[in-house]
Amino acid sequence: MLRKNVFGPIFVVLTTIGSAIGVGILRIPHESAEALQDLKWFWAAWLFGAVYSLFGAFAVSELAARDPQSGGFYNFAKSTFGPFIGFVVGWMDWLVISSAIAAMTIALVQFLGEIFGITRWEGLLASVLIVLFALIQWRGVRWSEKAQEFLTWPKVLAFAFIVGTFFIFGDRASLPQPASSPTLLPEGFALGAGLIKAMQGILPSYGGWEAAIYVGEEVRDPAKTIPRTVIWGTVLVDIVFLGMVGAVVHAVGFEGLKGSKVPYVLAAESIFGQNGRMLMNVLAVCIIASAISACCINGPRVLYKISTDGLFAAGAQRVNQGGTPSAALWITAVAAIAFAATGTFGSVLAILANFQVANYALAFLEVFVLRRRHTEPPPYSAWGHPWTTGGVLLASVAFLVGASLMDPKTAAINAGLVLFAYPAFRVTRRVCGEKER
Repeated sequence: MLRKNVFGPIFVVLTTIGSAIGVGILRIPHESAEALQDLKWFWAAWLFGAVYSLFGAFAVSELAARDPQSGGFYNFAKSTFGPFIGFVVGWMDWLVISSAIAAMTIALVQFLGEIFGITRWEGLLASVLIVLFALIQWRGVRWSEKAQEFLTWPKVLAFAFIVGTFFIFGDRASLPQPASSPTLLPEGFALGAGLIKAMQGILPSYGGWEAAIYVGEEVRDPAKTIPRTVIWGTVLVDIVFLGMVGAVVHAVGFEGLKGSKVPYVLAAESIFGQNGRMLMNVLAVCIIASAISACCINGPRVLYKISTDGLFAAGAQRVNQGGTPSAALWITAVAAIAFAATGTFGSVLAILANFQVANYALAFLEVFVLRRRHTEPPPYSAWGHPWTTGGVLLASVAFLVGASLMDPKTAAINAGLVLFAYPAFRVTRRVCGEKER
């Protein structure tokens, strides 16, 4: 069994920062600006993402305080809607995390390659790094805690440096000005499509604020610690994201943001000259490393919890003397290496991207269901419920419907995966022998 009362609030907040803030913040602002073409709608989308994550944190904190377990959204889905929904949520969540480890490790190798002039063996180097990250986790939860702290503090300093430097020294007047041809601002259907496209990048970028629920039963005094750390961690993530976006808009201007796929590099080069790109590569390494570490903590615990409920091989329940679900860790590492070696992580993430918002939507719905099912008040009550919870639930459903209409092919694939999951669930339960809870 996983150890109890291991992780303190500082670790949980640092894991939240590590999980939520990855390399996406360096590219998503350009993509969302390109999709929306208008500064007002651009800021509206990023502010909406911040509010969505904060209101979502209120709702998920209630669920986690009510039933603090490790394993993420799987636990809430299974206890509220039954083992099949839990099976779908858990496996999709695990696949997203495993493929995200691969994607971020490949990105880490690319940034390190630019720093050290390495242009070959990308897949091999990514595999080596995944093994190194797994070895740190394998040593035990104390190593996990120290590694997350060691990797996240440089990340915090990197963000503070970028925001401060860009706001103080950023000079858009010194940058090459894009062509001044008139831009047709989106309206009507085009605006709606642009908003959905922008949110497809923005919402996953904010995603990760729920990191505490993956280690819930290992946290000290979880009923109090998890709500506090999830909410305050989310507030910090929102501040960082809005600060980063504001800093790059200040430094390069909205037109510069739309016109450059690497706006942070553009801003850094305007301040530091030729060394700007190298500096951003170093900062990107700091940003990515703690995100990989956090995913290596979270992913195995999903697989471990699925296994303890008889929905995967019993061997994945193995926990070593250090308190790490070791078998689940190495299965996750092998999956990530396979995604990295074959280059399939991009396709997997693209197909499963909407499952993250679907997990959020189910969690928000679960708050309503459990409130009706249980008359006693939870240890923590979501602030503003039912308005805040209902608002993010409606927003999630609207997003999923809009994304399905925009990309019916991916929606059909997702529906097919859910349909295929039912016979897979029946076979898995028969072979592995689900335990009754």
